[in-house]
Amino acid sequence: MKKIIFSIGIMVALLICGMFIKWAFIELFYAKPTVMQTYVSPNGRYTAYVYESNGGATTGWTYHISILPTEKKLSKGNGNIYISDIPPVSLEWIDNSTLYIDDYVSKRTTKRKEKIYGIDMGTNSIKIYQKAAGVILHQKNMIAMVKKKEPLALGDEAYSMYEKAPKNIEVKQPIINGVIADFTAMQTMIQLYFKGMHGKKFAEGLAAGGNAEFYIAVPSDITEVEKRAFYDLIASSSLKTKKIRIVEKPIADALGAGLDVMDATGRLIVNIGADTTEISLISLGGIVQSRLLKIGGTKFDEAIQQTVKKKHNLVIGMKSAERLKMQLASGIKEDEEITYDVMGRNLITGLPNKVTVTNHLIFEAMSESLSSIIDAIKFILEKTPPELSMDIMHDGVCMTGGSTHIKNLDLLIQQETGLSIMKMEEPELTVVKGLGMIMENPDYERLAHNLQDSDFH
Repeated sequence: MKKIIFSIGIMVALLICGMFIKWAFIELFYAKPTVMQTYVSPNGRYTAYVYESNGGATTGWTYHISILPTEKKLSKGNGNIYISDIPPVSLEWIDNSTLYIDDYVSKRTTKRKEKIYGIDMGTNSIKIYQKAAGVILHQKNMIAMVKKKEPLALGDEAYSMYEKAPKNIEVKQPIINGVIADFTAMQTMIQLYFKGMHGKKFAEGLAAGGNAEFYIAVPSDITEVEKRAFYDLIASSSLKTKKIRIVEKPIADALGAGLDVMDATGRLIVNIGADTTEISLISLGGIVQSRLLKIGGTKFDEAIQQTVKKKHNLVIGMKSAERLKMQLASGIKEDEEITYDVMGRNLITGLPNKVTVTNHLIFEAMSESLSSIIDAIKFILEKTPPELSMDIMHDGVCMTGGSTHIKNLDLLIQQETGLSIMKMEEPELTVVKGLGMIMENPDYERLAHNLQDSDFH
């Protein structure tokens, strides 16, 4: 009896041992990735591995692609971006962050996202660019606060509350006339966007992971104290940063518009935004002449408000004034009369009322501000050195900024200056796209400045 029991014990032990050996053999042999090919990025920072793996009898062979920092070793599943039961045909690094994959079935382009961000904080909107991912945020630059301290909503959601919120909810714009008017509110917005509000993670894991880099666009024609405020906005925040760089807006603007700012050619760029108009002459990566006017879309809206009030005894909100601008405004006076109905409060009766507004009235309301912009452009042209003037005569004026959507505004500038005009398809995004180009292209790195090193003046 003892011999039988002993024999059975040996058999069980051998069975368990065999199962372990089989498991170990599968895990160590089949599951271990077998590298077929490697592709190193142009700058040598990343390596794409093409490998095959076998999970055993139940899964069979699969083909994978992983992107890892070159110094990091490949392990099963680490950095995996692709899996298929057929091997890819070919891979090619298009640039340092973009990998092209040809896999018979589809052609894929995969970008490795990095914690490097460009931020354009305008009066009307805030835009954020992430390296290798593009524009990840474009929303109204507004925040709604409960009792002036507790954030309720950001961006477009906050804008929907504008002119409608009760007294205990304050909806504000942290940026006014191109500079930070409410430091705390703007910093709160930045922190909430990057940490994620209402489940929207615009920059996943930034706050927890840290070591992020920031490129911030600032107007050129402002004081050093006002420029430093943009820097301190990030530096003193709860975000963990590795590097902060300041970029002059006209430079980023020109890059985003497709202009070569590094050569000796003179480039004239006119950015008509929400609160400001910035006119800049650029050459050799620097600003030769610049002028910042406190005139933009908001100024147009305020003028429309006042004109409608004076002409029709009707009080309208800024949103209504903006709608009138978008529907009826024109840079040049049109012969044809166009009308648009607007609701407001009658000054005499105090009751809601509707009136019909014409495009001629809107032109009258905006004419003074438009004349100021034209005068400022002429002023810059008069101060331009002769050699650069020749460049501008040849290449013309580049128009950017959200307010350039106004009809015939380009024709007005063309008529008044005699120069050709180049308009952008997305003029409100040229600055943030320019920041992206600086982040993506090492040749543009010198266009960004570090305030801590006192190399930005």
